[in-house]
Amino acid sequence: MTRLNIFYYLCQKSYPMEDIFKIDERFDLHQDSILKYVHEISNSDFIKESGLDFTDNRKSESNPKAAKNKLQEPKYQYWGILESKITAIRLEKTRLVKLIEDFYLTSVDEYVYRTSNMSPQKIQHILNKLLIRLKRLELVLNPDYSITKYDEKRNNKNYSQIKGYWINADGKRVRSISRSIGKTLSEDEEIAMKLLDVNTNKETKVTLLRRGAESIADLRVNDGNTIWLVELKSDNRPILIRNYVMFENWKIYKKEYKLLE
Repeated sequence: MTRLNIFYYLCQKSYPMEDIFKIDERFDLHQDSILKYVHEISNSDFIKESGLDFTDNRKSESNPKAAKNKLQEPKYQYWGILESKITAIRLEKTRLVKLIEDFYLTSVDEYVYRTSNMSPQKIQHILNKLLIRLKRLELVLNPDYSITKYDEKRNNKNYSQIKGYWINADGKRVRSISRSIGKTLSEDEEIAMKLLDVNTNKETKVTLLRRGAESIADLRVNDGNTIWLVELKSDNRPILIRNYVMFENWKIYKKEYKLLE
């Protein structure tokens, strides 16, 4: 059989385009793995504890004992001066989930900007980009990181190294951050200082307070409008480290997608 005959044979045996859309007429949206993943992210609230206990300094001045007792109770742990950052992350999750659902579930001919060259290949390319973005946001909400402990016997120093991870444009896992903590301050103090320094504006001053019998808190944070007192607890160290990586990944995410807060 000549090549020309083979070509005609294949053309005669090929499926009509309309038959392709009959392959699975009983398609169930609830079985769609992409929608399952999008809904899983949408319905999960990964951001819970801050690991920091905040109180307004004005309350401590009027009633120091009550302020000190408040800082000791876990139920008063919240985001304080970092609340606006958390709100921005949650808002991005809501917007991105809606964008993906709208794109994924809307017929091509219903788009406002109709185009004749919106092929399945191009649609798949756009969808892949959106899913990479969602997976990156998931690494903000639920960071991927490791902690390695080091013991320098020569200097009698114990410290930790934090490694955070990201995904590149191909969806492959790559390292995003590498930070050492505990070399100059205690690990709790250093990670809290980094967390607050990096995620507040340039005018905000973070001060480490000297511990003593009369001291109320570990840190003072002054943003020009409010002075916050912050209490640190060693039990909260894993939460602090997790949130540090979360905010570092959020900075990478904002830069990648040119977001403003």
